Amino acid sequence: RHSSLAEYIIYQVSDGKTFRLAQSGEQATTSYAEWSPTGHSVLYVRANDLYVRDTLRDETRVTFDGSATVFNAIPDWIYEEEVFSTDHVCWWSPNSRRIAYLRLDETKVPEYRMTMYAEQPPERTAYPTETKIRYPKPGYQNPVASLHVFSLDRIEPTPQSPVMAVHFEPDRDFSDADRLLVEVAWMGDKNLMVRAMNRVQDVSRLHLVDPGMGYAKFVREESGKLDDGWLDIHKALKYVPARAGQKEGYIDLVPNAGFDHLAFYSPLNAEIPSLWLTSGDWEVVDGPAALDLARGTVYYLSTERGSTQRHIYSVQLDGTGKRVLTPDDDGLYSASFSPSAGWYLQSYKGPNLPHQELRSTSDPKFSRVINDFSDLRKQADKYKLPTIRYTTVKSDGYELNAMETLPPDFDPKKKYGVLFRVYGGPGAQLVTRDYRYGFEAAVASDPQQQMISVTVDGRGTGFKGRPFRVVVRKRLGQLEAIDQINAARHWSTLPYVDPSRLVIWGWSYGGYMAAKVIEANSGVFSGGMSVAPVTNWRFYDSIYTERYMLTPQMNSAGYEKEAIRNPEGFRKARYLVVHGTGDDNVHFQQTAVLVNMLTENTVDPANYEVQFYTDNDHSMARHNAYYSIWKK
Repeated sequence: RHSSLAEYIIYQVSDGKTFRLAQSGEQATTSYAEWSPTGHSVLYVRANDLYVRDTLRDETRVTFDGSATVFNAIPDWIYEEEVFSTDHVCWWSPNSRRIAYLRLDETKVPEYRMTMYAEQPPERTAYPTETKIRYPKPGYQNPVASLHVFSLDRIEPTPQSPVMAVHFEPDRDFSDADRLLVEVAWMGDKNLMVRAMNRVQDVSRLHLVDPGMGYAKFVREESGKLDDGWLDIHKALKYVPARAGQKEGYIDLVPNAGFDHLAFYSPLNAEIPSLWLTSGDWEVVDGPAALDLARGTVYYLSTERGSTQRHIYSVQLDGTGKRVLTPDDDGLYSASFSPSAGWYLQSYKGPNLPHQELRSTSDPKFSRVINDFSDLRKQADKYKLPTIRYTTVKSDGYELNAMETLPPDFDPKKKYGVLFRVYGGPGAQLVTRDYRYGFEAAVASDPQQQMISVTVDGRGTGFKGRPFRVVVRKRLGQLEAIDQINAARHWSTLPYVDPSRLVIWGWSYGGYMAAKVIEANSGVFSGGMSVAPVTNWRFYDSIYTERYMLTPQMNSAGYEKEAIRNPEGFRKARYLVVHGTGDDNVHFQQTAVLVNMLTENTVDPANYEVQFYTDNDHSMARHNAYYSIWKK
């Protein structure tokens, strides 16, 4: 999803000469490269080993054990997918003299093998090929993670004298089998902060590392067990240097009375916040967006005006002077700040036509339009577009966000079918105020279909606080299916809805939800479609699944109950399941086992259809599969 191989070339502006970054090895085998924050040094990873060229001199090899199962400074499959969502796990110190990096050893992680049927032309070989991935499933061995710090000012490492792992206090460390390293951040040049979690991610421990000595000292612990929930993985740590009358510290995103908020900790080893920068029945999104040290101002994105909206705010480092930077509307905004936070690109994403402006944090009156999307506006004016209405619906006493896409010539006296689109995964959100005209709009715009589209974010989804989110723990799929069914019952009573034409579809977790809804046999939905669905949580990856379901050893009954295993609902509704045979994320095994359950229980084949796409991964982007899915 994020990783790639490339050949990096250095271009010298002074004389126009070029040369390879990597001084050894084959071409196009570098998986990551990054300039130092200062000077002209570059780190890079080749064949799972870390290298550095200090001020572009000869390369220094930092690690020597990179292999098919040992990853240095880049993530393996599961750390890339579920922890860091990026192609590297290495971090320059601000002064460019040290590099922190993770080592991930997946030697004991079981292999998952996928048969690829069309990778080679038949004239080359009559046999399919095989792809192998180290893929940990719930209860199985995870990669062993360790943290290392290399100094450019010390003797070069060798195979006999490698860079040693950072040592954690034994009584505050997790075992190799139970340890996840989920966040690393430099606290100036002299300190490093690392966040470790237990395997099921309901205990988080922050450690302060002395990079010169290689020791980590325990700082503080958070627990999700207080509300029987999990702790989300954020990348929110933001260093705040010492300033007049205040020691150095950092900002973190921490649960506060059930909502994620910004806390300031000072000094670095503080066990509790010095003060809360934000608080209230709303959430800060992703942590601090920027820090202006000159003015002592923190910028952030939040849901204060509504959980489906995003607005940009600022607050002083002493917790005073909060102000909103975006207009007083129901919009969805984002911001990209300059390094010192003097300027920012403000992006309005909806619900009306998007636009982007350059703004100044020192002069609120300054505004320069960067993109007014005039071409999009001209094209949109040529068409009658569907109307999107935002609303809420009740389910078991909870208020759920919902959006309804109505045909351009909607007539409330007519009867329309309803297509429910669902995702529903923990912390996810589909109902937002962005400008969107995708598949749901296409369905609503087709006069032959006479359909409206509805999306409902049920319990477990994001940005409505921890009580709403963590209630699904240990029982994924149960409450979420109830919410979709209750929402459908509500829509079935509306005067413009034909209650016999309610169907539901989803992709990935949404495919699982569509199958759970059909399995529930509520009689509300007449059909469903699942694309690349999970059907049994024992078959999905460990870090994602155990965060919400614990391990199978800890929650065997939950795994059994939330698998798709009851055929009765599939006897009374039409069902289509779609999957790529080369899906490395949600394996084809998931659909194969579901179909086996249906056939073993003699569900009428006329009731369901199976469509597989040869060698396609989770995105269905190969061999024209994506087009075929939307046509279906």
